[in-house]
Amino acid sequence: MRRPLVVTPLLIVLALAAGCGEPGTMSTSDYREAISDLHDRVALDLGEAIDVLSSVSYDDYYDLVDLQGVFEEISGVFTAAEAEAGSMRPPSEYRDLHGDFLLFYAEGRETAGNIAAAIAFTEDMLLMLTEVENLALSALPETAGFEEIKSATAEDLRIIGSDLEGLEGREPPEELAYLYEGLMELLRSIDEAVRAVDAAVTPEDSGPFLRFRQEFSSFLQARDSLWAEAQAYLRGLPQVVDMVIDRGTQLAKSIPAPPAPPAGGGEMPGG
Repeated sequence: MRRPLVVTPLLIVLALAAGCGEPGTMSTSDYREAISDLHDRVALDLGEAIDVLSSVSYDDYYDLVDLQGVFEEISGVFTAAEAEAGSMRPPSEYRDLHGDFLLFYAEGRETAGNIAAAIAFTEDMLLMLTEVENLALSALPETAGFEEIKSATAEDLRIIGSDLEGLEGREPPEELAYLYEGLMELLRSIDEAVRAVDAAVTPEDSGPFLRFRQEFSSFLQARDSLWAEAQAYLRGLPQVVDMVIDRGTQLAKSIPAPPAPPAGGGEMPGG
């Protein structure tokens, strides 16, 4: 995952100090109730995300679109929680704890948003790798004529050129940079090979086309390897969510329990 959002303790303390000691500061009981309720709602939403992850097919484009939507919703959950917690005015004894909650929600927002962006990249990657598998030149028989070969090279150059143009200058999430580089390398190699066919094939010599067909198996191997690596990343997402949930669970345990009622049930003297 990308480096977590850095929120310095000083900024958190300053944010909390703005409301401490002023009218509107929450009582200890009100604060415990409010932060517990907020955190329970966040935990419920994260639990629902885990249920969705268990049913995803990682080689299905439409499942990936749905998965991206799930993490966008999770990012929204953390954004809302961060805003709600930020509006609270905790009593002085809960300043440090409240800072931990604010940091957790901020990091959760960034992590979920980053994952959604990574899934969006894998969606585009899947489409491009599917196009590689279905190149027009690769579908031609060895006996294809000159005009068929020229038509296929034109189509493949258009598709690969469009993909390369769409990828140029794109900045995928940091943890998927290696896939981006691998995809660019593959597409450039294919583009070069198709251009070689287009430049050298003649009505009398289909040798450049036949050499492309032989080379195409290596392109498919590279294609399969890239998609396997992308799927490995996607299959690791449930573990990332589990770690976030575990951290949130531990944070919830740090909320002190309400004090025990006085002995005797708290009855008034003489009651």
